[in-house]
Amino acid sequence: MKKCTILIYLLLFPSIIFCQELYFKTGVDIPGKLKLNSKIKDVEFTTIDDIETHLFYGLHFEIEYLHYLFEKIGAGGGFCYESELRSNSDDLETFGFNTMPIYFILKYDFLCRNYFKVSFLNRLGYSAVGITSDKMEEFENQSGDFYYGFGFAVKDLKSQRFYLEIFYSVSQANFSKTGGAKSIEHIYKYPKYSLTIGKVLNFSRDKK
Repeated sequence: MKKCTILIYLLLFPSIIFCQELYFKTGVDIPGKLKLNSKIKDVEFTTIDDIETHLFYGLHFEIEYLHYLFEKIGAGGGFCYESELRSNSDDLETFGFNTMPIYFILKYDFLCRNYFKVSFLNRLGYSAVGITSDKMEEFENQSGDFYYGFGFAVKDLKSQRFYLEIFYSVSQANFSKTGGAKSIEHIYKYPKYSLTIGKVLNFSRDKK
């Protein structure tokens, strides 16, 4: 998985130099239920549990770039830092990790007016994982997994700067450890809706 992350970095970030639009964004994540698939293997038995947990609101910070391939179709890439996952309980207990998706973007401008345009967005990439507390360090294997999302964006064409986005995405993380004949594997799936605002730097002569 680390090789996959490095490969995506190498494919995405050199292209920033030649981008037409550069986005700096932040916003709030409204999570669905965190889904945990827990598998415990021993010599005599295997136990599989599916657990769902309500999460507290999160924050995210993103940087993205875009090239227009055609008049209404653009492609690019991005990186998103998602805050630590916490349960929606009185003590806001941490799960001990956060996710950091690295992704490709496909954008289609389906509605254009004099002062604004509305676009459909699709993301596909890899969700890296970061450890935020000691409780997850006991897992010797810590890796991210598949990341995907889709949503809509509104861009202000008058100022060429204001940007609003409503998005649904799923980040994933895997943790596993082995001790003697016993092995434990936890697979987390983190679905969420995000409300994002940001600024756009436009380097194109023909402003989109």
